[in-house]
Amino acid sequence: MKSKPTNIQANGTWESKFGLMYQFDIEMEDGNIGQYSSPKYTNKDSDDFPFKVGEERDYVFEAHEKFPKIKLPKKDFQPSFQFNGKQDTSRELMITRQSSLARAVEVLTHNTDKIKADDVIQLADKFTKWVMDIPKTPEIKVEPKVEVKVEPTPEPIPEPISETDDLPF
Repeated sequence: MKSKPTNIQANGTWESKFGLMYQFDIEMEDGNIGQYSSPKYTNKDSDDFPFKVGEERDYVFEAHEKFPKIKLPKKDFQPSFQFNGKQDTSRELMITRQSSLARAVEVLTHNTDKIKADDVIQLADKFTKWVMDIPKTPEIKVEPKVEVKVEPTPEPIPEPISETDDLPF
């Protein structure tokens, strides 16, 4: 829902499993009246309070006979990284490097007695690049279909048979 608050009043505090909650009574322009509770916001006049009189706001209204609620809409889950390379992947890269390093040590210690740190790092880097690289999908070229119309072969036209028997032999 979207509406503008027309009246906001502080309405005390109460104890919850999340700690001390500050309660506000909010009346919206669309007629909904409900309670907004928060452990974070202590004052309706603070700059970061989510509801301001006269400012349109998305909100969720939960009707209840005695205690109707006005809440902020839940944000859609956004992963901390994307595989398109546009967002920061430093944390994921660190995790991948740690895992790759462990696998490189395993591989090299099972294959030789004399491993060097550079060998481990080189193999770990190869693993990391493989894990973090998103292979490009090969382009598939589709040749346009060319329709070839095959004309039926015409039947040979027989030579007219003459009525006379004029044979050349």
